[in-house]
Amino acid sequence: MDEDEPRKIATSIISRLVRAWNTANGAAWGAEFMEDADFVNIFGVQRRGRTEIEKRHQYLFDVLFAGSTCEMVLVDARPLAPNVILAHSASVLKIPTGPMAGEQSNRQTVIIVRDSGTWRIAAYHNTLVSPQL
Repeated sequence: MDEDEPRKIATSIISRLVRAWNTANGAAWGAEFMEDADFVNIFGVQRRGRTEIEKRHQYLFDVLFAGSTCEMVLVDARPLAPNVILAHSASVLKIPTGPMAGEQSNRQTVIIVRDSGTWRIAAYHNTLVSPQL
């Protein structure tokens, strides 16, 4: 793996996640995850498996975060092993209505693994950035 490859791979995945979020497409969001992926949300709730991640995100797109937009950028990425990348990203979510209305900043820790020749997310941990710190 050359020096730039982890950043290119992570940036490509992040771009597809942003597109999925901004089009409220749970299936496209879920497609970026391995079949047995783990996802921890900003409240510390863990979801396991692509199907559960897809289903839960479609609910979020339809209800809690309806009409929201996401901007996400890669902060850094590096290889942990030949087929494993550790990436960190930062995002801003703009939520127009509902109990979470407003703007929230988040940080993500993402483990990306080559799965049958395709790079997919194996683990994703999303953290709400506290405005007080």
